[in-house]
Amino acid sequence: MIRYEITDAKTPFDDQDADVIVRSGDGVDFRVFRVVLMLASPVFKDTLRLPRPAKSEVKRDPEDEERDGLPVLRIQERSSVFETLLRFCYPQVEDPEVSKLEDIVDTLGAALKYDLEIIAKRMKQLLLQPKFLGTDPIYIYAIACQHRLREHAEVAARFSLRTPMLQHASKGLDLISGLEYHRLLIYHRRCADVASAVAEDLDMLSPNYIWLNCRNSTCASVPSMCPGSLSSTMNSPRKWWVDFMAKLRVELLRRPCGDTVLDTTIRKEFLNAAARCPTCKPQAGQDLAHFCKVLGFTVDNEIIDNVFLELSF
Repeated sequence: MIRYEITDAKTPFDDQDADVIVRSGDGVDFRVFRVVLMLASPVFKDTLRLPRPAKSEVKRDPEDEERDGLPVLRIQERSSVFETLLRFCYPQVEDPEVSKLEDIVDTLGAALKYDLEIIAKRMKQLLLQPKFLGTDPIYIYAIACQHRLREHAEVAARFSLRTPMLQHASKGLDLISGLEYHRLLIYHRRCADVASAVAEDLDMLSPNYIWLNCRNSTCASVPSMCPGSLSSTMNSPRKWWVDFMAKLRVELLRRPCGDTVLDTTIRKEFLNAAARCPTCKPQAGQDLAHFCKVLGFTVDNEIIDNVFLELSF
């Protein structure tokens, strides 16, 4: 066990009128008032009500029991985390700004441990910020599994669809079981199946799109590619659009979500091909953008309606 040199916390947690000392895992002593801890946390309330063992009953360093005549309560959390909790709890002390993901996760864990509901609720809200979900959704998923936060796990799982699973190395993998990760992989695969099916069944395809109406002989077409009744009434679609759809289906297997459909980098080369046709060029960009908006919306809705993340909590 590492022994830290004992130091005192900074103001206002160095009050000489305090009636208890809380010692953090890294050896910082917080001189605080029992009543504040007991009002804020049922766990601290129960702990501070327990009778102190007689000195003859426990063999330990006297400084571990009391200091300056005050009882010492040892906790595992590091000082920065416990100070954050105190600043949320103490009257006439400004709430701290918790902006780093590591600090949010540590504060959430401590708040749940000590049953500090209001602080835990605030940390849960911060955890779902898009900047964190977009950077490492698997880590957020892992934290959610650790603390049995179903809504957070589901949101993080949906965000993970934006990244190819097998190309995403996350520190969150060290925090979850193989079963929990397997469930995420299964969710990703099922979403890919749904997204791919939507891209094959193009009922939302308007007959007015330029790739169905272009009759320019210099613009290559692919016979019998239109779904349903469209194939019998419209020209075969232009090859540049068919090639785009083939590329999009591959991408949807890797990243099965509406954002993939809306990714303008995917369609760029195919719009360049469309621009070589004088008939397609004026309308291709606008039509493809509209089509992708409808298709992306449909992909997301079908996934939400038909694919569910399996969780044990």
